[in-house]
Amino acid sequence: MPATVIPVSAQWTAPRSAETRGPVASEIAVKVGEMADSNAWILSLPRGAYTGARTVFRTHIMDYPGHVARTASSLAKMEAATSFEEATPALRAAVTDPTTLGQWMQPVVSAALRAYYTANHLEAPLPDAHAADETKITWLVTDNGTLAVHCAALAPPGPREPEHTLAKVAGSPRGNAEAKDSQWVADRQVLNTHMAGGHVNEVLLVDGGRVFEGLSSNFFTIEPRVSPAAGSSGPFAAWQVRTAPLSDVLTGTVLKLVVAVLESLQVPLVYDHPRLDERDRWAAAFVTSTSRLVCPLARIEFVEGADPALALDPRHPLLVAIADGVQKLVSERAFLVYEP
Repeated sequence: MPATVIPVSAQWTAPRSAETRGPVASEIAVKVGEMADSNAWILSLPRGAYTGARTVFRTHIMDYPGHVARTASSLAKMEAATSFEEATPALRAAVTDPTTLGQWMQPVVSAALRAYYTANHLEAPLPDAHAADETKITWLVTDNGTLAVHCAALAPPGPREPEHTLAKVAGSPRGNAEAKDSQWVADRQVLNTHMAGGHVNEVLLVDGGRVFEGLSSNFFTIEPRVSPAAGSSGPFAAWQVRTAPLSDVLTGTVLKLVVAVLESLQVPLVYDHPRLDERDRWAAAFVTSTSRLVCPLARIEFVEGADPALALDPRHPLLVAIADGVQKLVSERAFLVYEP
């Protein structure tokens, strides 16, 4: 990866015609030298549904169908952000249908990746799915048929070393947990200041002592199993994992991988909010997101009050097994979106 990465964006807007169709290559506008911060880029666009994805081998996207389905679902659940004249019923139906949206989005993603690799002199495909030189892809879709894609270096926030990872309890849950609405990017700007300086990995959102999620991640705790089932065996029989109910948070694509890994490890996943007043039971905790995959937390600090920081085990054996299992599934669930 070059020392200075040149971000790139690509954008296409569906034509205003009786025919509802997808993009033609000549209609996709590419901008080389786009703003580096994907959040700032999102805020420069009209309101819409967004997602963050990562490449695998530089030619695939991890769980591309899942990202598309979540974007379509989010847009369907959002209130119309444009006038009726701009967002016709046929067009809105197209961008909220996962199959149609996936077909429309792929050439825009491909155009953005091609320009990004050319601008940064990067070769594709990569032989190793574990390579560090992958790309962060952010896209936004509006209900008037605009599809926009941003490509930049994949750079997870905060420290990389497990012993130095840190989360802060500092905010309240998002208003609409069912939709990945770009309005949330604007609403969380104040909370993002807690991550300035690069020493904080995530800000945790809490209400009434219940932990919901991070600003851009799902949150999990590892704790002793309350009542091990009869005949339970294996190295992790004494443990369970807890995360907030899916109805209260945005279900991330990596969360789905964690669920699959825990099933293979025969570790129960409890969908119930981790509670701060029960934190003495937490042996370990981690957050998951597209850029971080599984990020262990060594410490949790509290912005308000005088509560001491909570120290956790960032190398808990179950946490390591979950991280390794998720990494393996990343390449198994990769979808081809770009052919050099």
